[in-house]
Amino acid sequence: MLAARSFSNKNHTSQQQQQQQQQQQQQQQQHQQQQQQQQQQQQQQQQQ
Repeated sequence: MLAARSFSNKNHTSQQQQQQQQQQQQQQQQHQQQQQQQQQQQQQQQQQ
C-alpha cells in the first residue's frame, strides 16, 4: 500500500515538472517571435 502511494506521488511530481517545462518553452517561443517582429519593423523603416 505504501509503495503504491509513493509511486503515484513520484508520477504526479514528474508530470508537474513536464508541464512547467512546456510552459517555459512556450514563453520562450513567444519572446522570440516578438523579437523577430521588432527586427522586421526596423528593417521596413530602414528601407523607407
